[in-house]
Amino acid sequence: MNKGIIAGLVIAAVAAAGGGYYLQQQSAVGGGESSLSYVPTDTLIFSGALEPASWQDNFAVLQTRWQGLIPEPAQLQSELDKLAKELDGEGQSADAGLRMLLGLYGEFATALQRGEQAPAALGLGDKVDQAFYTVGALPVLRVKLADEAAFDRFIQAAEARFQAKGETAALDGVSYRSYPFAADGEFPLALVLAKQAGFAVLTLDTGDLIPVEQGLKPALGLVKPAHSLADSDLLPQLVKQHGFEPFALGYLNHLGLVQGITRADSPLAQLVDKLSHGQASQELAPWRSQGCQQDLEGMAALWPRTLFGYTKLERSAAGLSLGTAGKLESTDAAAMTELQKLQGFVPKDAKGLLAVNLGLNVDALAPVLSQLWGRATQASFSCEPLVALQQDLKQSNPAMLGMMTGMIQGLQGIGVELQDLKLGAEDPQSELPKIEALSFTAHVSASKPEQLWGMLGMLDPQLAQLPLPAEGQSVDLPLPPMFPLPQGVKLARYGQHLALYSGEAGAARAAAIGQQPLTGNGLYQMHLDYGLLADVLDKALDEVPEDAQAKAEQAQLLQQFEQLRGVTLDSRLDLARDGVVVSADMQVPKG
Repeated sequence: MNKGIIAGLVIAAVAAAGGGYYLQQQSAVGGGESSLSYVPTDTLIFSGALEPASWQDNFAVLQTRWQGLIPEPAQLQSELDKLAKELDGEGQSADAGLRMLLGLYGEFATALQRGEQAPAALGLGDKVDQAFYTVGALPVLRVKLADEAAFDRFIQAAEARFQAKGETAALDGVSYRSYPFAADGEFPLALVLAKQAGFAVLTLDTGDLIPVEQGLKPALGLVKPAHSLADSDLLPQLVKQHGFEPFALGYLNHLGLVQGITRADSPLAQLVDKLSHGQASQELAPWRSQGCQQDLEGMAALWPRTLFGYTKLERSAAGLSLGTAGKLESTDAAAMTELQKLQGFVPKDAKGLLAVNLGLNVDALAPVLSQLWGRATQASFSCEPLVALQQDLKQSNPAMLGMMTGMIQGLQGIGVELQDLKLGAEDPQSELPKIEALSFTAHVSASKPEQLWGMLGMLDPQLAQLPLPAEGQSVDLPLPPMFPLPQGVKLARYGQHLALYSGEAGAARAAAIGQQPLTGNGLYQMHLDYGLLADVLDKALDEVPEDAQAKAEQAQLLQQFEQLRGVTLDSRLDLARDGVVVSADMQVPKG
């Protein structure tokens, strides 16, 4: 097992998780500079904030509701012990860095068990100034401390938990603890924990891979960036333009990543070159011409960042309402105008246990792809590898796609929604649970539903014999004897919507969808009531194992899913004028 790779993955996961739990904030707790003063504007990734948000005000309800999802201390220690043994090689002890990461996670999860006392146990205040970012290619997590003595106790407990043996070192008068990963490897790597100017700093020591002047010094804050996010108006612009809450947002810098390909002097390129012993430079040499720098970096400017953050966080007597979004940002107005033509019909107000709806304007698919293909093949490139790719692209023409989509001409959207499901005892013949109650709706929406129905009839002779119902009417749909349903299935027509439904709730939802105009309003939508997962899991684990440990694990899994009852999630994928958006809204009732 390559422990160096494991270390990199685990440190990234811990840093990202820290960002989520601490609710990235910028207020300078206890005075002094904010974490943004240490974040360079050319960071490859950033997760932070502009304004503070209280842990107690915004997370007390959530933490109480999900307390059962956090393992109990004894169980947590048992699971971490198993993981530590897996990470140990044959007869070898796990690296100190891995042991410390496990210890930090264990102590962090234990602190969460203390509920409202969690921030204090970590040495944090109710409002936390925190940022995760990169200095060159080096990841850094910086957190403002409210109680350094409490933080020291947290670190000591994490060390003791898995006997992580750290070494004390100093750089320009700043002392830090170093926990090596694979110290005997070709490229020594160590986890670094330090306190500097009232901040806790978590980063890596890469030895000779990244010179100390370019890596560890600025990571620890001994050298500040010439241009920092604190001096930039970038974050206020992102909040205003994209609707993110100021207390939690972040981005991935596409230009910085592209420059790792196009520019040999970029920190990322230098690191990869050392790791590959110069092979990366040889392979990427054709992409590092002036023409490629101009072409590729110009393309990155059209899609500059991937954005993410909260769009809503509201607490009420009923519980929490959370909204998050991710956006592939675009400044290519022409491309987004074309892509938005692909939007199809996605019904509004999807509720119940589960809903999955896909919207796609099939008639626009071939024209849009042809337009974008034409732009790509006619663009003027001076980068030789791009010119070669362009010539290959010219050999395929998306116009042929029109022949395929002609079979489903006029299609705008399809979807399935489940309003009610109750499962009974297992059927001896099918060995599946009997369906005691079922309400669902399935819809197909098209500008020419008669033509689409005729096409479906060609594929299924049984459907060809079934006449399309008149407007607002329904007919019984024949079902195979092996799939009996309590109330059967009906086929109905409402304007440009064809619907299959079963049950009273299914009939009401089919009629509600039928009243909605056929407009291009989205690409994808999903609604999920987590109670459905609890019910399905309960049936799936109907048999209780005889083994005591397996029985306990099954009981804990069921308990965790029971904690999710009442929680609902609504997610969407859509196209906006300034990018591709993935959003989610979660309702968390007060437990």
